[in-house]
Amino acid sequence: MAAPKPTTYRRIVLQIDSSSHCRDTLRTATDIAALLGAELKGVFVEDHNVLSVGKLDFVREVSLSSRGARAIDSPTLETQLKAMARSARRQLQEIAKRRQVNLDFQTIRDAVDAEFRDMVAQSDLLITESTGRSHGRFPSSAQLTDQLPQISNRPTLYLKGGQSLASCFVLLCESAASADKMFPVALSLTNENEQELLFVPCIKNKFDMELLEKHLVDLADAYEGDAQVISPLPQNSDDILNWLGAKRCLLVMDSEGSLLQTPRARNALAMSRFPLLIV
Repeated sequence: MAAPKPTTYRRIVLQIDSSSHCRDTLRTATDIAALLGAELKGVFVEDHNVLSVGKLDFVREVSLSSRGARAIDSPTLETQLKAMARSARRQLQEIAKRRQVNLDFQTIRDAVDAEFRDMVAQSDLLITESTGRSHGRFPSSAQLTDQLPQISNRPTLYLKGGQSLASCFVLLCESAASADKMFPVALSLTNENEQELLFVPCIKNKFDMELLEKHLVDLADAYEGDAQVISPLPQNSDDILNWLGAKRCLLVMDSEGSLLQTPRARNALAMSRFPLLIV
């Protein structure tokens, strides 16, 4: 079969917050925009939950250099967040200029408000960083994992710890329809077919499994780069993560698939070391 046409991208939204403006993430998002010929819009989120912390009398800020603690209030937190937003904007502008990517930048107060939803609705791809640092002073983007796939019908790329795109994409396929949905998006992010694609059937019914494997073989044959169909895996996040082990790869998943329907599975995947592309 002929390979489907890669998805076309016009605008990419990069969601940044106080715990996820790693320079490597900014660079990777800009590289993706350059690869896809898309405009990049950086959105720094001043989380209202962070600012509300400053209203608590018992909250203290601890300095690692002086080992001292001091009271911290909402105006101080707001000043720090604005400084982080300026730093993220400056770094992103430098990288985008070097990569010749058209850039827009905006600061908003909350990642789940109507303004952000409108930005996402006008985009073709949403990128955020899910670092797993959920216990720091500032909340991690990993805590948004339960929300973003639901407020966005756009593909969402969760980078981990500033990692660049991996050389291997693992497509977790629960049906032929989900495979057909994910393949064009994954295809568009491959750099001239340099990434290896691993198609992994995840389905319980044996008869459906045989049909799915045949379909995945056709998709793998249509890819001009290195692609193969892997032996089936259970529809269980723990088994999938154990199978992945120390692999360096990007997981591609269907937003409507059963693997993302339980909070436990979503949390396990969000806190794992693997970047996620949710389609």
